Formats: sequence, structure tokens, C-alpha cells
Amino acid sequence: MVQIAYVGNRGHKLRRDENINFLDPELGMRPNPGFADISIEGNTGRSEYHALQASFTRRFADGVALNVNYTWGHALDDVQDQTLYGGQPQDGDDLAAEWGNSSGDIRHNLVFNFIYDLPFGPDRRFGGATSGLVAHLIGGWQLNGLGIIRTGTPFTVGLGGNSRGNNNFTNQRPDRVEGVSSRPENRTIDNWLNHEAFAEPEPGTFGNLGRNTEYGPNFAQVDLSLMKNATLAPSRTFQLRVEVFNVFNHPNFDNPMAQFRDEASFGQALNTFGRTIGLGTPRQVQFALKYMF
Repeated sequence: MVQIAYVGNRGHKLRRDENINFLDPELGMRPNPGFADISIEGNTGRSEYHALQASFTRRFADGVALNVNYTWGHALDDVQDQTLYGGQPQDGDDLAAEWGNSSGDIRHNLVFNFIYDLPFGPDRRFGGATSGLVAHLIGGWQLNGLGIIRTGTPFTVGLGGNSRGNNNFTNQRPDRVEGVSSRPENRTIDNWLNHEAFAEPEPGTFGNLGRNTEYGPNFAQVDLSLMKNATLAPSRTFQLRVEVFNVFNHPNFDNPMAQFRDEASFGQALNTFGRTIGLGTPRQVQFALKYMF
């Protein structure tokens, strides 16, 4: 079965944190000099999402089931994830400059899974005439798989300081140099961004670079499991399971360091996804034996 669908939504009045008492560099004082930072929570954020979704489903038959889902999507918003200071704009008087790719924007996303009863053992394609110990050894095996292949997520190149002079050291961005590609000629994991594509803003100004203009490394992982059920009696079954996470041992890297003033580490994707068993780790194998009665 094949399905194709369009999915879209809009969000209004999203939560935003904003500091309304930054230092005014022209006046040399804060708007309300009797206080330090004054943070308020508002509902001025907005978002949009548009996607084309396609899916193929083969229901379980003849020992095989398959699901494949592909999404082409684009998510935009003007407020970052609600981490500490994450929702603060670069310039509270220019919220239009915050409109850009959402931090969760994944343009291409392919997910698939399958179940395959291996054709070995009694009444199967191979070894159909076997019996006894041989039949128990070669029959009852099932292979399962799950795969995720997607493009990278966007990130914002930060200034790593304050050019405006208003004491706001979060979410400040550099200038974008026109005509210079942000992608190095020989891109590698430790050379993901071209530092020359960005520049220090003029003193007293904000950088003209937008939010989430760059994209990190792609992500790909395939997990497999091999399972065998052995029936000892009508109500007693042994199950042997072998699970392999990231079977191809494909490295998946997090977004690179992207603070303009930290030139030593700028553009280096030093971290990998995941720290334990599961998504994004190096290849790992685990075994399980289950007795059901």
C-alpha cells in the first residue's frame, strides 16, 4: 500500500523570553537604571511547518513485512528551543530578523523497518524435509531491521561575544560575508565551516547573519536483530535474541562548534550522538535469552 500526504501547520503566540533592560550603548545606561536585567515572558513567537510524506507498507505475508516512510519537510520559526536564554532574540526591536529555519528542521528523513522469517526448517523453502535436531536448529529464525537516514539539523553561528555593546552575550551573531561560501572546499568533520564566510560586526551594531543558516552532518543508522523461538512444549518457549545497534558502525556526529570568536575550534564536529546503547552510538552487540511459560 502506498500513501502520499501533505502535512502543514502554523503556530502562533509561542512562548518567548526577552530581556527588556539591556544597556543602551548610545545613552550609556539601562532603560530602567534602577534595575539590572529584567526578563519577561511573552507569546510573540510563531512557527510554520510544511511537509510531503510518502509511505509504503507491505503487510506480513509469506514471511515478510516492510514499512518505508519518507518525509520532505521544512520547519521555520522565530524563537529558539526554550533552553536557558534560548528564546531570547538577538535584537528585541527586530523580531523579523529571528525568522528562519527551526532548530528541528530536517529536510529529508527516511525511516524503514522490516520483519523477515528466514525460509529454513520444516515446511519452508530450504530444509523443508528436515526433522529432529536439525529441524530445531535451522528453523524458527526471524530477522528484524530498523533504519534511519536523514539530513542534518540546522544550527546558528554565534558571535561568541557582544558587538552591540549592550551587555547581551547570548544569541549574538556575526556578519555574513557576501559571495563567500560557508562550506570549505575540502569539508571534513573537523573542518565543517569556512571561517572566512563570517565577519565581526561593526562596533555598536548587530550581526546580519540569520538564525539556523547552517546544517550539520547527516545521520544514518541501521539496527538488526536475529531472533529464534524454540517451542519445548505447548506452553513453554525459549527465545534467543541477538541485537546489533549501528550494524555498519557508521559514525554520526553532532553539530560543529560554531562560535565565531573561538577560531581554534570553529567548525569542528567533535562530539558524536549518544552515550549509551541506542541511537547514534558506535556498533554494539547484545545477546538475550528468554524463557516463556
